[in-house]
Amino acid sequence: MGIEVKPVSGYDDLERWVEIRNEAAPDDPETVEMMALVRARELHRMDLLAFLDGEPAGAAFLAGDPASVASTHPYVDIRVRDELRGRGVGTALVTALADGARAQGKLGFECSVLASDAHSLGYVERRGYEEIRRVDKWTLDLTGEVLSHEPPAGVEIAWLAERPDLMNAMYDVATATYPEFGGWIGRQADTIQDWLVYELGNPAMPVELTSVAVAGDDEVAGFSTFIRLPDGRTASHRMVVVAHAWRGRGIARALVSAQLHGAKAAGYESMVAWRRGVAPDRAFTRLGFERGHSWIVFVGPLP
Repeated sequence: MGIEVKPVSGYDDLERWVEIRNEAAPDDPETVEMMALVRARELHRMDLLAFLDGEPAGAAFLAGDPASVASTHPYVDIRVRDELRGRGVGTALVTALADGARAQGKLGFECSVLASDAHSLGYVERRGYEEIRRVDKWTLDLTGEVLSHEPPAGVEIAWLAERPDLMNAMYDVATATYPEFGGWIGRQADTIQDWLVYELGNPAMPVELTSVAVAGDDEVAGFSTFIRLPDGRTASHRMVVVAHAWRGRGIARALVSAQLHGAKAAGYESMVAWRRGVAPDRAFTRLGFERGHSWIVFVGPLP
């Protein structure tokens, strides 16, 4: 039967897609519910399944987020089950994604490869891809002591579930700060609809543990979000931002510290975080995080 690649169609396909992707990327899992939301929002997105001799073997996507739509090199992700690597499944998925990308007028791809994955590193380097940045993973064991960092005078830490009236003010902070991250994160607050889908709309995001720094009665000085991973024991930090006028006062540390204590009390056993951009090591070590592995982001031409 050989290799067959087909687009995801229907909920059963989407469940299979999520299962394969999460099996190949357990430290950055997706949920069926969130992917359904993303697919509804991203009209240019492609989600593909690959089958080897009739058995599910791989999953891939061509992103349709605002940054990818605007870019000549949109983000792609290709995952193949470990025991089936080296049999042409990944190449078949890349070829199908490239056909779709050409139809959209794209010139190449951006992708991420685990720094320790020699097989995938060799694959992209042989095809002329070049490194453009790295993303580091940090981990904190919540079963041990969790450090405390208090907010500055005049600022209190609230929870979004208790202060939903702050949502519009949070979005104002997002529009002023997200562009500093660049890439796909930088465009996630282009519209309030984008922000609600990508940041607050994730069904795995606990609003009761979304911390908001409030100055006075309703001025939002910053906020911090995380999502619950499928194992139910691990939380993955997503975003912490502070309004320009409130920076340099320890608000980011206070926001994350409050979340860490809240997550520990709620029964989470660990928190992972990702360094994107130029955040220094001390931003993580002051909170007790330890460095893990790195992903290398590449950009290169269509095959």
